[in-house]
Amino acid sequence: MVDKNDVIVYDAESQACILDRARLNMEKRFVFRHNNIEDCEQQLLRAQKITNKNKGATLLITEGVIGMCSDQGKLKEIVALKVNYKFLLLVDDAHGIGCMGKTGAGKGEAQGIQDGIDFHFGTFAKAFAGIGH
Repeated sequence: MVDKNDVIVYDAESQACILDRARLNMEKRFVFRHNNIEDCEQQLLRAQKITNKNKGATLLITEGVIGMCSDQGKLKEIVALKVNYKFLLLVDDAHGIGCMGKTGAGKGEAQGIQDGIDFHFGTFAKAFAGIGH
């Protein structure tokens, strides 16, 4: 999803698999303090300077329901940043899909910003798992 010209911006409380992938992006990654929209905006500004120079893109990664600390991501506030910053948004909603939102589409649906999410990640192993007959 990203190449050498791109920048990854991610929430500090993201799952380990997200952190591991972001670290593979060498120096072109910025972490923002968990659910801190002001810090997120500062990291997007830093990313934008690089992507403007390299003609790359910014991928912002966060979670709908943050498994590391059991709170909810500020997706509505992050999507609002798209007015001033060009970035794609990947939401890991493995803990929200199937149980959040009117139809169970996840945290984006619950916050009314589903169309502002570019990539959704979910899993059947968490929200849709079941045991028995």
